[in-house]
Amino acid sequence: MDAMRNAGVRPGAACTSTWFARVLGLATALILAAGCTPPGVPRKASGSDVAVPSPADPEAQAMSEVLAGEIAGQSGDLEQAMVHYLRAAELSDDPQLAARATRIAMFAGNPGDAAVRAAQRWLKLDPDSIEAHQTLALLYIRKGETDAAVEHLESVLRLYEGRKGHGYLAIAASLAKEKESGSALEAMRLLVERHAADSDAWQALGILALEAGSPRQALEAANRTLALDPDRTEALVLRADAYQALGDLDAAIRAMRQAVQAAPQDFDRRLRLGRLLVQAERYGQARKVFQALLKLRPNDETLLYTLGLLNLQARDLAQARRYFKRLADVGGQRRQEAWFYLGQIAEEQGKVHEALRWYRRIEPGEYFIEARGRMAELLARQGRLDEARAVLARAREQVSSTAEGVRLYLLEGQILRDAKRYEEGMALYNRALTEYPGNEDLLYARAIMAERLGRIDWAERDFKAILAADPDNAAALNALGYTLADHNLRLDEALEYIQKALQLTPDDPTVVDSLGWVYYRMGKPEVAERYLRKAYGLLQDPEIGGHLVEVLWKLGKRREAGNILRELLRAHPDNDALEALRRRLSL
Repeated sequence: MDAMRNAGVRPGAACTSTWFARVLGLATALILAAGCTPPGVPRKASGSDVAVPSPADPEAQAMSEVLAGEIAGQSGDLEQAMVHYLRAAELSDDPQLAARATRIAMFAGNPGDAAVRAAQRWLKLDPDSIEAHQTLALLYIRKGETDAAVEHLESVLRLYEGRKGHGYLAIAASLAKEKESGSALEAMRLLVERHAADSDAWQALGILALEAGSPRQALEAANRTLALDPDRTEALVLRADAYQALGDLDAAIRAMRQAVQAAPQDFDRRLRLGRLLVQAERYGQARKVFQALLKLRPNDETLLYTLGLLNLQARDLAQARRYFKRLADVGGQRRQEAWFYLGQIAEEQGKVHEALRWYRRIEPGEYFIEARGRMAELLARQGRLDEARAVLARAREQVSSTAEGVRLYLLEGQILRDAKRYEEGMALYNRALTEYPGNEDLLYARAIMAERLGRIDWAERDFKAILAADPDNAAALNALGYTLADHNLRLDEALEYIQKALQLTPDDPTVVDSLGWVYYRMGKPEVAERYLRKAYGLLQDPEIGGHLVEVLWKLGKRREAGNILRELLRAHPDNDALEALRRRLSL
């Protein structure tokens, strides 16, 4: 790769001055002249020969250094390119050449004397160059010479004289690019303190402070701006941004409301107020703000999308549908999202055929897999399992990535597992693993399917295949341990797997549940109770709850066991395992 291009300069074209163009022309002529005539053979003069300057001529020397610098840069040797360009800059009176030498020195990782020397030469040749002053300020900041940097920033202000506020904003924009943001911010602060009565200065400092990740300093600067100029409403926006960065959303909203009141026709401010209200979870107020904005821009995709989501959050499905339908009709970039949410709303309303119609429209992209998964599940619920599988099989033909292909296989496998068609599920996963050999997600899913069929040896083999590739896979450790415990097999070994999983994920309720269950299988119901209560407290899952009920029943705490089981059945009336437990305990 061309290092000179990476330095932001194109060989032979970056310096556009007449002198530099002439230098390159002369350099090319020298190369041609040297390359076409063998050493020692005199050339005949002709009227078309290029007059080559004397080596004593500074322009000729500069030309040679530029040529050497270009060749070094083309070869990727920026250090040598810098050396040659620095020499050329000292020989030439062209400020653009000095500017190029400065940039090469900076890109070569030489922010010290070489880059400063080149920039000083640049400034000497062009004393009114704003860019030269800004560059020297940055170089001095990097060297830790803040006072010297401030002097050059003062020069920038002088050169912007007559354009109120522009100088400070230009300085802030330049310093915002500096990696050493703390040092740059300190230089800006010193500059502003010299102009403490200027509200423009404080506003620019606040903007830079926010960019540099110093919201408290930004807030202070916004307040100083408003103290000097109470009518400066952009300082209210800065104050709101600072409060938001500090995490004080209430104060941010108050400040942004003030900014909106000061300029009620400012669309951007009202939009930002709406977003702040959403962030603060004041959804009702946010809806009013976005509805007012939509009157100004009826076909704005972002507004329609946001209002659709806000109404979904408020469970106003009719209104949400209206906004997403309008969004779909606009036909912009969010059309696919609109169709997806229209499908979800139809599902919520029990309109299965309408939901399928919306989902079917979605093309490969961000929402494609999920939409096809929803279609398959809806069809499966209607007993149309073959159609559901066909939807997912067609979808696999339309995707190209491994992740998408695997996910579609997993969705089909889940549908088969829910339908208790375990043999077909095993066949599906066998085929999938032929296509994606060694995929951990598919191995895990096949192991679960094998366990349903009572093929514990197969399940164990797949879990161990995962652990061979990833010994710290907590999910596989937990599943293997739980499978052994649930089938009363090698309980000490099962305990070791689960304990290791717990070390890796100490707050995972499914792992805590497995630990309680293995202790129950080992004949330690008191220990099991402690872990199962903790697991159920973390996650009111029917399987975890069922385990807790069984252990409490074993310990004679039958009233509590019955109460928990009844609560679980109310929440999960179609859970076969809970119903079987109720019958077994005669509750």
